[in-house]
Amino acid sequence: MTGTSYSQAVDKFVLITTLASVSSLVSPFYKALSDRLGRKLFLWLNVLGMGIGLAFCYWSPNLAIYLVGYFVLSFFVTHDMQVVYVFEVAPPKKRASLYGFTKCVGTLGVILLPLLRMAFVSSGDITSWRKVFLIPAILAIVFAILIFFLAKETTVFLDERIAYLSRPYEDRQKEIEEAKRNHDSKNEHKKGVFLPSNTFIPIMT
Repeated sequence: MTGTSYSQAVDKFVLITTLASVSSLVSPFYKALSDRLGRKLFLWLNVLGMGIGLAFCYWSPNLAIYLVGYFVLSFFVTHDMQVVYVFEVAPPKKRASLYGFTKCVGTLGVILLPLLRMAFVSSGDITSWRKVFLIPAILAIVFAILIFFLAKETTVFLDERIAYLSRPYEDRQKEIEEAKRNHDSKNEHKKGVFLPSNTFIPIMT
């Protein structure tokens, strides 16, 4: 990436890092959608988003594209839907083991970064460091494809949805209206985007 001085690059990187940190403020709203639309959808979106962010960082012909990729990657990394999915899918006796395994894989990926750098970065090409993002990007996109076709919705979400749909329509409408009134009374000077996350509203009623 040329055409940008070191100080300008640092300033832009600090700016995008700050924006990425601020984006974590939307985490409650983002995760609340998974209570309504399902865990599988957001697991797929998270993995695909991380893959796209990594791919942008690898491809980036200039600093602006790299920062876009970094922002996308940071946004989806902070919303660890994969942890929620593991906890809801795994048997209770194996949840700790599976969670530990997923954290181990993540930690191992960080440890292997220096090896990837040694394998891909050459002293003759200053931009070859971007190749470090290639293998993680490919793996993320492959896993996103597998999740889309093979992953199942969690039983926790399905049980909640079935229980909700089993209730009389009038009771469900009353609950929605009451939740809206409570939400509006707490935010009378603000316009809320979503209802509280504990209000379960499926797609089809």
